[in-house]
Amino acid sequence: MTTILVHIALSAYVAAATLFLIWLVRPQRLAAPDAKSRLVWTGRAMLLLGVVLHLASFATARAEGGIAAAGLGSDEWKGGQLFSLLAAVTVAGYLILDYRYKLYGDINISIQGNILAKGYHCWEFIKTYDRLWELYMEPGAGRAAHVTMEVNSYDIESMASMFDLVVNTAPLNRLCHQNHEFRFKVVEITMGHSYPDQPEDTTIFNAGDYFPWVRSAWLLGNECTEWLPGTVPDGLESTTIRKPIGHDCNCYVDVLLTGRFGAWRNETWVDTAYYDTRDAIVSMLRRSGWDRVK
Repeated sequence: MTTILVHIALSAYVAAATLFLIWLVRPQRLAAPDAKSRLVWTGRAMLLLGVVLHLASFATARAEGGIAAAGLGSDEWKGGQLFSLLAAVTVAGYLILDYRYKLYGDINISIQGNILAKGYHCWEFIKTYDRLWELYMEPGAGRAAHVTMEVNSYDIESMASMFDLVVNTAPLNRLCHQNHEFRFKVVEITMGHSYPDQPEDTTIFNAGDYFPWVRSAWLLGNECTEWLPGTVPDGLESTTIRKPIGHDCNCYVDVLLTGRFGAWRNETWVDTAYYDTRDAIVSMLRRSGWDRVK
């Protein structure tokens, strides 16, 4: 079974390569952009089919006693098995880069986590934040003190000189005072998921051209779809947002910049600020011990 799956996968790779080659050399290539090319769309579909079957072959081989048997049926690793594994990893990597290019126009932009992972644990952070606020931020003894006020760069630098740790999650581009560069990607968000028959508690990433959206999410009852600008269908109400990508700001070297907007970086989870702050506090508590290390 493993050999059959691998051979079908390799055939799909060859078919995809042939389609891409035809697209590259055909005379009308410039008149038919990638976004409207049936050859490119079919080629991507063949790659996806191939990598799914290829990875399935390794899973089957492992269940039957050894992953080395995938491809040639041998229980020992040989050149054929290594080449087969390399091909699967290469194609999977290409599909991830294809998604990055479609959304950001740059394959070097990070995306959240490993989108090929089977799944991630998640939690209802809105309810969690509300509960934490009730426990620690409401007035009373033993609660955290909080002040609502507008701050500028001078205020932040003053706080950094007075306190051991200052954490910022506010948009860094609003606090920068030296005209540094902040890169972002404009996207449009609509409510509701868009992938047909999408299961609950899933996020679907789309690098192909059959659907205009790039991500469809349905998590813990909350649904939304992400679109490239100008691709939202008529009749849907959208909200335009700017997704942080990167920056060169060094205005606050003594402040812990965290969170998607506070650090102005894309690859950020909803609980990143919590873990960044916790790690900073733990590091401060252990400072005396580390200072003794010569």
